[in-house]
Amino acid sequence: MTQRFGVNKVGELLIRENKSRAFTTGLPQCLVDSRVLAFNVVSGCPVDCHYCKYQTKDTSRADTVHLYTMLGRQVREELASMTRRDCLPQMVLFNTVSESFFGNALANQVAGEVLEALFAAGVYVNLTTKGIMPRSVMEIAARNPHLVTVTVNVASLSESFHRLFEPRVATPEDRFQMIRRLRELGVPVRGRIEPLVPTENDSPKDIESLLARFREVGIRDVVVAYLHYGLDVANRLARRVSRVQTALLGPWYRGPNGETVHLVDKEYRKRKYADFKQIAQKYSMRLLVCACRNADIYSGRCFVMPAPLKSPEKKKLFKE
Repeated sequence: MTQRFGVNKVGELLIRENKSRAFTTGLPQCLVDSRVLAFNVVSGCPVDCHYCKYQTKDTSRADTVHLYTMLGRQVREELASMTRRDCLPQMVLFNTVSESFFGNALANQVAGEVLEALFAAGVYVNLTTKGIMPRSVMEIAARNPHLVTVTVNVASLSESFHRLFEPRVATPEDRFQMIRRLRELGVPVRGRIEPLVPTENDSPKDIESLLARFREVGIRDVVVAYLHYGLDVANRLARRVSRVQTALLGPWYRGPNGETVHLVDKEYRKRKYADFKQIAQKYSMRLLVCACRNADIYSGRCFVMPAPLKSPEKKKLFKE
């Protein structure tokens, strides 16, 4: 079965039943030694942000997106198996390489079913989104506030940034209104500002206006990270944004020998992060730097972690 999908009505949504495995172990570096699993409702991401490193891989392409309709049942079965083997995950990261909430009713339904299964098993969920969660899914989260943190990513308030880098993502204002609704329902919410792109959305004025808007809707904790570039992302941007824009961005990600590198200069990032933290203090906010995106200058975790499991023993989450 094939359906058209998404904002701007591009690509194909292919309906399947089950994945080979509902959960994966593709995690940020700071969590690889934890009892944490990753989960995505779809394979391939319909929002197709131009800067996305995952979209450079065949496993997360926007032109064809696979939605698995029986994931709710599959997740319940896999969690039951893990319970029998005493190896339930401590936490599940929801939406690690794709966006579930892209305006498709069936995808919203599947996401809600999976969240209900996770909460019923007592599994903590860290859900990150740039989309708009429907009221039904918000209410599922609201019934389990002790088992969830929703992180809403807004990289910029600028319409030009939105149009240039993430034209299929929900508008910043729509995302802020969603934050307001989530908080009214009692759901724990954090903010995220990623990616920061040199000269595009990382001026003090850019950050202050964004932090002020987060604070206005009740957010106190915000995580930030600069664009993770590399040759694959550079090539992707070169195909999708103007030559002038590519020419302006390229030098920021050039190494000492002219090679393309993944991160902006370390000293530049350190200086900028320090400035951003001072701005956050003005609003009585806590600004956290994503250590996985900045391993050369930071360590630790920016994720909200649940209480430790009773048994400290680490068992295999999957059968061999």
